[in-house]
Amino acid sequence: ALGGADGVADAGCGIWADILQPAGAEVLATYTAGAHAGKTAITSNKYGNGKAIYVGADLDAASLGKVLRNLAKSASVQQPLDVSPGVELTVRTSGAKKWTFLLNHTSEVQTVGLVTNFTDILTAEKLTARVSVGAYGVRILQAV
Repeated sequence: ALGGADGVADAGCGIWADILQPAGAEVLATYTAGAHAGKTAITSNKYGNGKAIYVGADLDAASLGKVLRNLAKSASVQQPLDVSPGVELTVRTSGAKKWTFLLNHTSEVQTVGLVTNFTDILTAEKLTARVSVGAYGVRILQAV
C-alpha cells in the first residue's frame, strides 16, 4: 500500500515496488504497509523551470490516474475536455491547426461533453455539446 501527497491515499501496489533514495528530491508518497513501509515510493525533483516526477510503484490504473490528475492540476494543466476513465484524449497541433483525438479503450459507447463546436474529420459530422465514441472507437475532432 501507498500513501502521501498528490492524490495517493491507500493506493495498492502490484508486482514491483522501487525503493527510492530521495537525495534532495521532495518525497510525495511512501509505502505504508509491508516490508517497505515508510520508504519512499514517489519523488519530485526540480529541474530548470520544471519538475521530474518519479513513480516507483506499480499502481493500479485508478490510483495512477488519480496521481496523474493531481500532478497535472498542481502544474496548472487543464484537460481540454472531460473524459471518462478508459477514454484517451490527445491534442495535436500544426501551425494554427489543432486536432483532438478521442480513443475509446472500453467495450461500451462513451459520451464526451464538448466545450466548443467541432467537426469529426473522419465523418464530416458537425458536433455540438456532446459526442459519442463507439466501443473501441476513435473520433478525430477539429474545432470550427
